[in-house]
Amino acid sequence: MLGSHFIYHVFVGCFFPRLHRLLGIAVAKERVKNFFQTVVHQIINYRKVNKSDNKDCIQTLIELKEESSLDHSKNIPEIDDNFIVAQSFIFFLAGFESPGNVLACTLYEIAKQPHIQESLCQEIQTVLGRHGGEVSFDALQEMKYLRQVVSEALRKYTPLTLIFRRCTKDYTIPDTSTVIQKGTLVLIPLRSIHEDPDYYPDPETFDPERFSDENSASRHNAAYMPFGVGPRFCPAVLYSHMKIRTALVHILRQFEVCVNSETPACLQPSSLAFLMAPKNGIPLSFKNRQS
Repeated sequence: MLGSHFIYHVFVGCFFPRLHRLLGIAVAKERVKNFFQTVVHQIINYRKVNKSDNKDCIQTLIELKEESSLDHSKNIPEIDDNFIVAQSFIFFLAGFESPGNVLACTLYEIAKQPHIQESLCQEIQTVLGRHGGEVSFDALQEMKYLRQVVSEALRKYTPLTLIFRRCTKDYTIPDTSTVIQKGTLVLIPLRSIHEDPDYYPDPETFDPERFSDENSASRHNAAYMPFGVGPRFCPAVLYSHMKIRTALVHILRQFEVCVNSETPACLQPSSLAFLMAPKNGIPLSFKNRQS
């Protein structure tokens, strides 16, 4: 996982940019910046010469850059290669720290509930058997129970406790006289929504069945939004979800995850972390399944 100093630098830069510049704080070390600039510039230059069918974030930004340079009538901010490098770095950052924390919490929960772990292992073995043992995107998409487990982990251990959105037009809350005026900054308490017993009975219990097709369909779609919802939801949602699933498959194919004498009865969030992170780590034991 990324060091805490790095995370602090990132958030100070986001929320206090003037202070960040005044203090001369660098978000990343020079060698890290050089690495990302070199890699992304190489990709951009290659795709300028060779037509690409890739549908990734870099290609989307390249096409947006070309569109903004050709059509000035559209309200598109000017984009240069350094902007693409910066956005690629943010994608990497968003898909690194929070999935690692959620993965650790997921392992903790399935270690405490071996029946969930056993069901996962059976599904993994069955699905991979149909795919020649290859952990592919298609194979992961077939693992419905794995998706439910990860979705429940993101509910219980939501990386962000809250998000902000700005109201784009006057809105009257249904069945009330309360009007949210255009331009109002609205705070959305994600953690509170995910722990609301009206949506999730016994919310402290880790229960993947909450996200079965039937149960998901019966719940309001905005009752679950670990990555936000709407046009400004986190674009790294699929990347983060698949990253956690992939790691779980590789771990559970080789190891049985167990609690030990140092494993806490419940996890306490760190008060020093901006994103959800367990305090003092999570002591667990891993037993090789082949032995």
